[in-house]
Amino acid sequence: MKTIIVNPDDIVSLGDDGAEGFYLVTNTPYLENFSLGASNKYKHTEILSCDAQDNFIEKVLGNIPESSCVLTIMPDCLVKSVPSEVLGKRKLLIMACRSGKTGLDGIEHFLNCTANFDIDRQIEAGESFFDKGEKSQYLELVNHRQGASCRFEHLNEIYEWHEQYGRVEWNEQQVFPSGEIACFLVPLYIEKLSENTRFDLNGEIIMEGPVIVQSGPPSFQLKDQLNIHDALTTEEGSGVKLTIKSGEIIKHEPVNESGQKAADMLSSLFAVDSRFRTIYEVGFSLNESIKLWPGNTAMNEIWGGSGGRLHLGLGMLPHTQYHIDAFCANTQVKTDSGEVIFGPRAKSMNRRKSSHCPCVEL
Repeated sequence: MKTIIVNPDDIVSLGDDGAEGFYLVTNTPYLENFSLGASNKYKHTEILSCDAQDNFIEKVLGNIPESSCVLTIMPDCLVKSVPSEVLGKRKLLIMACRSGKTGLDGIEHFLNCTANFDIDRQIEAGESFFDKGEKSQYLELVNHRQGASCRFEHLNEIYEWHEQYGRVEWNEQQVFPSGEIACFLVPLYIEKLSENTRFDLNGEIIMEGPVIVQSGPPSFQLKDQLNIHDALTTEEGSGVKLTIKSGEIIKHEPVNESGQKAADMLSSLFAVDSRFRTIYEVGFSLNESIKLWPGNTAMNEIWGGSGGRLHLGLGMLPHTQYHIDAFCANTQVKTDSGEVIFGPRAKSMNRRKSSHCPCVEL
């Protein structure tokens, strides 16, 4: 039986401001798969169970005192955000392991990736992005390698900018692992999608790299979800060129032959539900400590690589069957002055000081 040791003191996003207890919450079938390491930060640590039929607020938060930190790892449940008045003086981290059904090996992988990572660097990157972005009249999304450019008029006050990075304060909750800035076209919990609301996003952009196919409340078959994921995922340097007008994909074509399967899947999605043509999210993944996990897992969404990675969100849960996060792996974000404020860094030359000519054997 696989046992994963969760070290509470390694979870740096919880900060170090006098929390009394640390609680790990998982589904009953997984209780024996987790154990807690020794802690110098918390006076009390405990593992609790909660299942799909349980009321999370009543069973978990109702039995956890304030001044406590809570981490949920619940592969069998979708954990919803908790109202702030209920959360009280607690901190809540939610591991997104249900959408895409991440197994124990994947959960252990992401726990290892986030152990004692440089959170201050992440905070600095996020704050710098906002500082420079707010001073720019527009953002240019540029892929120099494949000759694509898309202008994003990002200062529209109807957009919602969500910050999922940095330290969690009391009375706050965050996805775990964290490391994303997401700009949404509409509020996350809107009752009806308006066909007249669009991002002011125009030009061409290359969809390349991994995708995440996230499922919502409607029923679905796992094999269908995985088929969509496998078809849309492409190698860097391949992918699909998207032509975007007012935030809607009006044309899509493969960059090369290896991108044809992804282009065909997009065609099928558009034919089934035209709302997949609308871009509902422009996401900026910040977490440079994350290494991609094979397959379809929501926790890949924060993959920042070196310098950050851009992704687009197609579909809006719960209105569409899926929400698809599609990476644009080699796209940089520039200000109106041409300064690169986000995206893959330029590769450096391998410089070494040497006392002799490398071609001469001493």
